[in-house]
Amino acid sequence: MSAWLVYWILMLDRFLVFAGVVAFLSLTALGLCVWAYIFWKDARADWSWDKNRDGSPTERFNSKKRCYSLMAKIGVIASGVIFILTIFPAIFFPGTKEACVIYLLPKVSNNEQVQQVPDKLLAIMNKKLDEWVEDVRGKESSK
Repeated sequence: MSAWLVYWILMLDRFLVFAGVVAFLSLTALGLCVWAYIFWKDARADWSWDKNRDGSPTERFNSKKRCYSLMAKIGVIASGVIFILTIFPAIFFPGTKEACVIYLLPKVSNNEQVQQVPDKLLAIMNKKLDEWVEDVRGKESSK
């Protein structure tokens, strides 16, 4: 295992936190842009400086309305794409512990020395269990 791989495994948790924060911020921006789009789409010229003498909206107001509505629409699309791109890594990328298990568990389980340990351990446990059984039988017979 190289130092570079160890570094990236240890940085996974920080990346996941960063992805979660960016996903939260983009979801917040998405909500604000949806609100702004709805607001500017249905906006009316209620201010005197945005009305003509006959009470109709000025061309300046209509152009501002189109511009702000377009900017809000672009914001909705951009923040939606950013949210989708960051929520999937935040959910599906493994953390540091999971990455260590994914990397090391097959190596440990396929190691021949590790596979021989249970046989030796089983022999030791059987011997110790036999000693305990003999001790318990000896105590019962002395009563």
